[in-house]
Amino acid sequence: MRVARDWQVGPCTVEDLSDQERFDPEAGIWEMVEGWPAMSLWHRASHSYLLDNLSAALRDAVRTAGLDAKVGNYRVAVPDSRRNSRIPDLVILDGAAAREARDTNALTVTGDDVLLAVEVVSAEDAARDHVEKVRDYARAGIGHYWIVDLDPTPGITLLRLEGDSYTLADKVEGDVDLSVTEPLPVTLNPHTLAND
Repeated sequence: MRVARDWQVGPCTVEDLSDQERFDPEAGIWEMVEGWPAMSLWHRASHSYLLDNLSAALRDAVRTAGLDAKVGNYRVAVPDSRRNSRIPDLVILDGAAAREARDTNALTVTGDDVLLAVEVVSAEDAARDHVEKVRDYARAGIGHYWIVDLDPTPGITLLRLEGDSYTLADKVEGDVDLSVTEPLPVTLNPHTLAND
């Protein structure tokens, strides 16, 4: 049994998440919601498998398109950025912003610099990915948000920011190719991402 620690609870700031004694990175992925720490468990093998394939496909697409961008994992500030942050499974970040974050050892990046945020849905976090993060990523100003579901059939939902909220741009499931031009040209197949 793990005893609850009062000093871990909050309210906290995003900077507090750097304290590895309070927020053990081995325990899971720590995000901040309205000043309260929220932990997601580490990904299951099927989740990691799909993420690896998707990351490779997006890196190839960035390279092929000649974009000055970086595919990776970044903590994204959500207004108010001291008390709110999210960590998408994958981010395509503007290249200049990625270099600045690297050079300043930044804890967060801004949503305006994120070309795409991707979440691969885990059963235990489905509501967070489909509801809370839709709201938070829109508030952060992230232009494109893709939600990748594994169950019951692999699928991709593409959301595009219009004004201050997302609209459905496209959705596919199963062994169907999805070709997009924004935020970068790429063709993806949910079944292939999950199984090859």
